[in-house]
Amino acid sequence: MARDARSDSRETVVSASGSEDENDPLVCPLTGDLFECPVLLLQSGETYEAGALALALAKEPGVDPWTRLPFSGAPATAPNKAVAALARRRRKEGGGGGASSPSSSSSSSSVSSAFRLPAA
Repeated sequence: MARDARSDSRETVVSASGSEDENDPLVCPLTGDLFECPVLLLQSGETYEAGALALALAKEPGVDPWTRLPFSGAPATAPNKAVAALARRRRKEGGGGGASSPSSSSSSSSVSSAFRLPAA
């Protein structure tokens, strides 16, 4: 999957069809893949794939890897069960999203509008 670097260090994920999936709440902003084990970073409220978040925080402790905002103390995370359930549903319906296949528009359009990240 191609990625366009942004001036604020965020990345826009571009699907094989050329559409941007930057605001797809079921795709990890770090990996560009449909969530399998999403966790919420409580300091920022952002959701990441657990393994990707652990790697990012090991490289740069105390900094949210997507927003780049610093936080104090040890990172606190919690499973994001709602996102996990929605990602499982999309995967079951055949809309894998992320790098492996195009996103499913049937179930994600209403979810995307509810969880959209603010424009950079």
